[in-house]
Amino acid sequence: VEIESGVPIAEADTPDCRNGDDRIPYVVEVGTYSDIVVTRISGAFFFGAAATVAAALDRIGDYPKTYIVDFSAVPVIDSTAAATIGGFVRKARKRNAAVYLVGARPAIYRILMIHGIRPPDVEFTLSLPEALAAARTKLGKLQVTNA
Repeated sequence: VEIESGVPIAEADTPDCRNGDDRIPYVVEVGTYSDIVVTRISGAFFFGAAATVAAALDRIGDYPKTYIVDFSAVPVIDSTAAATIGGFVRKARKRNAAVYLVGARPAIYRILMIHGIRPPDVEFTLSLPEALAAARTKLGKLQVTNA
């Protein structure tokens, strides 16, 4: 979600065409794993965009077993955005879904922690590949346990 002229807009997910800020380019195919939904938030995440992000997260179809929210393209958030993520995490945990927050810069990490978004309710990872690997490992253990 990005802000344009003060109005939040949601854009279609497309691969990054350049590798800015030392980020690994986003690859659309990572969203094809069953039971894992990957979402990327881009741009300043303030009160104006919080409702749009919340609505987008709520519209995710079938309830997956794992959500990965990529914050690597978010330079700053406010308390409304943190509360939005907190609400999303609570809903996901009620459905026994794991939540990974990826690439949160130190200032964003601190704001999330201040607002109670912390382990064990969420897992913070540095990169999308790290979150995917952890999610697949956890899902594999769940499948063996539930078999």
